[in-house]
Amino acid sequence: MAQWESVGGGFELGGVFDIKYDGANARLYVAGSMINTATDSLLLNGIAVWDQLSWRSLGDGVTQYGGSPAKALLVTDTALVVAGGFQTMDSVPNTQWVAQWKQDAWHSMGIASGTTGSCSALRLDTLDEEVHLFGPCQFGTSPALSNWLTWDGVQWRQYDPDEPFYGYTAAACRYQGQMHVAGNFWTVNGATDVARYTGSTWEELGPGLAGDPFVTDMLVYNDLLWVCGDIAASAGNPASALLAWDGTQWLNPFPTINHIAYGRDLLVANGKLYYTGTFVAAGLDSSYALLEYDGQQVCVMGGPGPVLGRIAASADTLYAATGRNLFGFMSGPQLNYIGKWPLDAPRDTCFALPQGVGGGPGRPLHWSAGPNPNTGQFTLRGPGLSDLRTLEAVDALGRSVALQWWPAGPDAVDVRCTAAGLLTLRGRTGDRRGQARVLVEP
Repeated sequence: MAQWESVGGGFELGGVFDIKYDGANARLYVAGSMINTATDSLLLNGIAVWDQLSWRSLGDGVTQYGGSPAKALLVTDTALVVAGGFQTMDSVPNTQWVAQWKQDAWHSMGIASGTTGSCSALRLDTLDEEVHLFGPCQFGTSPALSNWLTWDGVQWRQYDPDEPFYGYTAAACRYQGQMHVAGNFWTVNGATDVARYTGSTWEELGPGLAGDPFVTDMLVYNDLLWVCGDIAASAGNPASALLAWDGTQWLNPFPTINHIAYGRDLLVANGKLYYTGTFVAAGLDSSYALLEYDGQQVCVMGGPGPVLGRIAASADTLYAATGRNLFGFMSGPQLNYIGKWPLDAPRDTCFALPQGVGGGPGRPLHWSAGPNPNTGQFTLRGPGLSDLRTLEAVDALGRSVALQWWPAGPDAVDVRCTAAGLLTLRGRTGDRRGQARVLVEP
């Protein structure tokens, strides 16, 4: 019977905030407040790497703490990037708040030692070939920077110099050609918590999220935009903790799951979506913490009761930040803050593709356009197109684009469009909606 196991015995005196798996080198990186390993007292100072045999330190780690320890990680092709409230990494000058490990040494990322401000990093990511830093960070540089910062390899800048994102950002990604950002913020024009850039302003998605949620993570999987966090159905949202956006509306992706605490993390690995939170599932007596969704079914896994934080995965193992004990404070097996679960273990239970995500009336039909790309004339194919009633197109900035269409056989229509760019097509067939994306070249 599968069970959670500690990774290399775990750590003493502090927990794990972020974990990342480096598939190219089969290494697991962790960042947090841990001081040393539990088995041999190896000094780590907040940063460590597991090479499948043992834990190793990265230099002397954080050598001067500030407002918070190392809290966010990013593995790139050339380096490991770490962010947090620390003042100095491995005694290297100008490694305040952000530093990179490459060629077996720590290097500055441009923030001078002694810079005023603070940084409690929540997440690092790579977007448009640049490093993005999210969280309540205030850099007293010139110019001052805050809350969503971008590193181009030479210097930091505010992602949107006209938008301070009052509060904090937590994650960003591109969806349907537009940049989306999530967190717990409000913009200059009043958009809150989850917003997309239209080309001139930031706007909420549909009616926005109700209440005052804080979103902990956001990503794209299976043509949907997924968000998790402290989201309440009682405030008027379709579900608590975990929602999906299909381009037109917010959905409750898994009606058979009842979330009883906030959503902690999302991960796409091995072609599947993984989610951590605390929830109960239809037919199961206990609470669980780990979901897996492959586009066809959602599975509960990992056994009842664990309390999990950030997650990462290799091809055969899922890794998770835990407490000292698996089931919370002094309860259950002692994992010492980092655990692993075999991905070939049986799932606790699985549910067929929920109607709200898979093809029921709450989910748009998927159509395909061909040829794609094209120069303005193409055929749209897919279910329901023999009964197409309306069809519209919008460009990457959300602007309506003129088009013409006419029947072209069973479940197919021919389309002519003069506008160039990445277009989203949306149509209605009786009581169903459908959509497709197409690239029209000049």
